[in-house]
Amino acid sequence: MEKARLMNTPEDYKTLGVKKDMVEVWEDGRRNDGLSGNYEWWYTDVMLDDGTKLCFTYADKTADTFQADEPHPYVKVVITLPDGTDVTERIEYTASESSFGKERCDVKIGPHSFVGDLKEYKLHFEAVNGNGADLTLVNLGKSWRPGTGYFAFGDDDDYFFTWLCAVPQATVTGTLTLNGEAKNVAGFGYHDHQWGSIHMLFAWNHWIWARQKFENYNILVFDMTTNERFGFTRYNLCFVQDSEGNLVFENSGDAKIEFLETEVDDTFRKTCPTKVRLTYDQDGKQVEYLIEQKEKLEIRDEYKAMPDQMKETFDGFGLQPSYSRLEGEGSLFIADGDKRIEEKGKLIYELAYLAKEWRMD
Repeated sequence: MEKARLMNTPEDYKTLGVKKDMVEVWEDGRRNDGLSGNYEWWYTDVMLDDGTKLCFTYADKTADTFQADEPHPYVKVVITLPDGTDVTERIEYTASESSFGKERCDVKIGPHSFVGDLKEYKLHFEAVNGNGADLTLVNLGKSWRPGTGYFAFGDDDDYFFTWLCAVPQATVTGTLTLNGEAKNVAGFGYHDHQWGSIHMLFAWNHWIWARQKFENYNILVFDMTTNERFGFTRYNLCFVQDSEGNLVFENSGDAKIEFLETEVDDTFRKTCPTKVRLTYDQDGKQVEYLIEQKEKLEIRDEYKAMPDQMKETFDGFGLQPSYSRLEGEGSLFIADGDKRIEEKGKLIYELAYLAKEWRMD
């Protein structure tokens, strides 16, 4: 069995050139070289005041070009209207049609761009089939990463997977174009950045990712479990910030997780949690976060779409990849001495279920 670890030792910080408890602008710039065996993407989602939900991805590799010797970039937007209607646009480009700046987030793929400096970002998604966006995100919080942001895989740290929460909470303003008609919009958003050198399918059993903006607080949870090769090692990443961006609570170690309700999903026929409770007890402070599924925004059965020969290969590795992007109701409870906090509201979260069988140990 090979090891997996969060890279958070003094030597790790020195080797990777990042500072403890401080994220710098260059960290949201290009971190990989786009060559064989690595990938990188910049992700943003937005909840508009009218109930519309937006999800943007700017990536340097498609899933099937992981081993390519040059970038195969694409952009994607998923627009979920208040009535539940989905509009998805996904366009691929060549390496020569893209550029990725290293000094800050400066991503250009075809006519689309995403540029920012941890404080403010400009997102341009050129209208495709009459659907696009021009948005400004202004960060209200403090950028955060667990340790160095790197998870190492292999006995000699042979591979890595990362996560950088560059914008935990932001005001969003600008224009959204639907069916060729542009309108002014406003809401709240989020942006993170990931890159790696191990394919997610061969690193993780599953993960639950959730972020939520309450009236006075913002929470982010990334609960991940590695696959059998790496010992089903579990990591729970969580932080809470107040409305001014001050850190109230953080966790990158263990946490209690309970599946209070489950269902067999109609699409990929696997048992999935629909009501999850996470509980933390740390230095006299108790934090509880309850997520209840309400609506399915995006369901992908990636295994079902594979040819039979590929399915046989995946069966040999115990893989059956599926993905769900969900809307739910989240409840946050914090007890700190005599202080009690309770907030509730809507959230967007995701369930990446990569294996055939969910494992928690």
